[in-house]
Amino acid sequence: MDKPIKITLERILRFIKVKEEKGTKRVETYVTQSEVSNLQRELKLNLVKLQDALATQIENVWVTVSSALKNTVKTLADTKDLKETTKEITNKVGKVNDATDKVATTIQSYHDVLSQNPVAAAGKYSLDPKILGDMERKARQILIDIHDQDDSEALGKSITEVISKANNSLGKITDAEKPAKVQVESALWTQKGVLVLSLCSKEAADWVRQPLNEIAFTEAFSKGSHIRERTFNLVAPRVPIIFEPNNSNHIKEIEEVNGLREHTIHKVRWIKPIGRRRVWQMHTFVILSITSADCTNLLIRDGLIICNTRIRPMKQKFEPIQCMKCRRWGHFAGECSADKDICGTCGGKHHTSGCQNKDKRWCITCESSDHASWDRSCPEFSRRCYLVDERNPENSMPYFPTEQDWTQMAWPSRLGLDERFPGKYSVNSLPLYGNRQAESELRDPWGKGKASLPRSTLKRGYKPTGRAECSYPNSILLDKEGRQHADKLEGGKLEGPLESPEEVDEIEAILTSIHADDSKYILGTTNQF
Repeated sequence: MDKPIKITLERILRFIKVKEEKGTKRVETYVTQSEVSNLQRELKLNLVKLQDALATQIENVWVTVSSALKNTVKTLADTKDLKETTKEITNKVGKVNDATDKVATTIQSYHDVLSQNPVAAAGKYSLDPKILGDMERKARQILIDIHDQDDSEALGKSITEVISKANNSLGKITDAEKPAKVQVESALWTQKGVLVLSLCSKEAADWVRQPLNEIAFTEAFSKGSHIRERTFNLVAPRVPIIFEPNNSNHIKEIEEVNGLREHTIHKVRWIKPIGRRRVWQMHTFVILSITSADCTNLLIRDGLIICNTRIRPMKQKFEPIQCMKCRRWGHFAGECSADKDICGTCGGKHHTSGCQNKDKRWCITCESSDHASWDRSCPEFSRRCYLVDERNPENSMPYFPTEQDWTQMAWPSRLGLDERFPGKYSVNSLPLYGNRQAESELRDPWGKGKASLPRSTLKRGYKPTGRAECSYPNSILLDKEGRQHADKLEGGKLEGPLESPEEVDEIEAILTSIHADDSKYILGTTNQF
């Protein structure tokens, strides 16, 4: 066979073989496609069923979650209400516990309840509104000492500029605990050059007094200035003269012995100048300035020890202002317009410390030689003290009023002369010994002769000569309406101590002296100042 024919036949066979392979693959592909279509159809049906099942389950889950969310919201609301109720119950339980503790600690016997002072037991709600107003006002104040003379002169020109500069200085302070409103409402310069700033609230004043805030405020307001602590003065009697007020070691010793913090005592000074002491005088009065009202009240209540001596101090009260130059009232010596000094002892034209006639007494105000101008028994001083007490109700309180209830007590007001000595008891209507036997008739209870008079009878001034009715000429019996009995009237005229004008003047003088003594008792001071 020829080679070309052979090649042609091989090509024909190869072509036929390729066509047969292609036909076989086409058949297989058709069969495969039909199977894939069936599978796809079945898969689609399965997916549709699965989608329907998932949609049903999701809807069920959504309903369940919605119901759970609603229940959760309701539970949260109930929990919030429960918290508020629990908080209220806790507060009420705490108040009940406090009240129970207070009742347990302050329980008193029936006798104590009946004998206690109703004024002292009334508490804060019975205080004078003026005292409450003063407490609130002082709590909002801060006192600033300015040492820079230029700043002091600049700030002293206008109060408006002072308030504006203070508010700007407060606004520059950044603090996390700063109150929402910190603002100075008013300012005042005292006679000693101290600036008093009144803030909008007590919380704002307490915040400014904190050490870091104080430094920031004073540096921005005036360099070198500082906030001064308010001091509370005590009058301490019978302090040994070996104590030295200007010795810091003595003051530290007082603080250590009495358990006080360091620098609690700001200053101590004698009341009476050393030059006016008597030769034999061993004790005198001092004034202690304390920087804490609570410590001051504790010292008043419990006392303090100075030079191994137990002292019972008392609060220094507001008293009338007397000029040490002219000895008149209502102004200080720095404001006095008098040309020369007036002696407070003899009334001469010289200073009191240089008086050469100390035995002479002369009161400039009363124009009387019965007492000196500095004498605390002066009627004019007593009258002015009464007026000062009327303007300052705090004078009637033994303690400096604070938030503690026991410091808010007040002494009861003393009765006036008309209430203490009613008209129907103007004479001694009750004879002390009118029904007793005379000394000659007294017998010993054992029948052994005369009985000796009791010691109390001798102390009361009993005179055994005659009957007691003769010893007491004012023993005039009165009826219930205060009228004298008829048997004591002679000639329709009442014979009594008010018949003579001289006796009337004498009684008025006695009552005046009694009133002066009462005023001195109210002040709680002596002439040793």
